[in-house]
Amino acid sequence: MQDLLANSRVTLLVDRWDEDWSRLAWVRAYGTATLLERADDPAEHDLAVTALRAKYRQYLEHALESRPIIRIAVDRVVSWGALSAET
Repeated sequence: MQDLLANSRVTLLVDRWDEDWSRLAWVRAYGTATLLERADDPAEHDLAVTALRAKYRQYLEHALESRPIIRIAVDRVVSWGALSAET
């Protein structure tokens, strides 16, 4: 968290690896990160917590209401490889 407070420029990289190299791909999002504290914006924080819990069941057992959430405002997206919806 200290790194984010010192430099809010971030990169989020998602890749797909496969033994078949023709299926390799990645997407990189560049942006600015901020900490979303519940005290600052309860409605948005609650929406983020709800979305995380809907996607990741393990978060049902965590006290996310008291934790900051990292919000990324994406400026630019770069991609490479086989990005079709087919798996």
